[in-house]
Amino acid sequence: TAHLFHSIQCEAWCYEWAGTDFINARQKNKDTIECYTLRNVGTHCSLHLLLVNNICTPTISLKSVVKNGDATYYSNSGYVKIDKTLIKKGILKADFNITFDHKENPKQTMFWKGKIYTKIQT
Repeated sequence: TAHLFHSIQCEAWCYEWAGTDFINARQKNKDTIECYTLRNVGTHCSLHLLLVNNICTPTISLKSVVKNGDATYYSNSGYVKIDKTLIKKGILKADFNITFDHKENPKQTMFWKGKIYTKIQT
């Protein structure tokens, strides 16, 4: 029996999101860490966090089941607070609350918020 510990606890409103429990973090080079949530049967969007030299660029990538429905949504406000002590030890611990541009319906707030705790793969 394998036990997989959840690496993200989150809430979101975005297209084709039914929840996610896992995020991967990978050290791309000395100054860059790429993070992304895993898609599943009910969730076709993924939160992406690109960390470069202490600057975080969040996006949502939608791989829709609807023909020609794929989209990328860019953040317009929010925060990502990272534990700098743990990141030096290869662990990403973060709290975040981000909103995104929603061109299809600007009156509906698109957001993703939660907590991350995961090992950074090298």
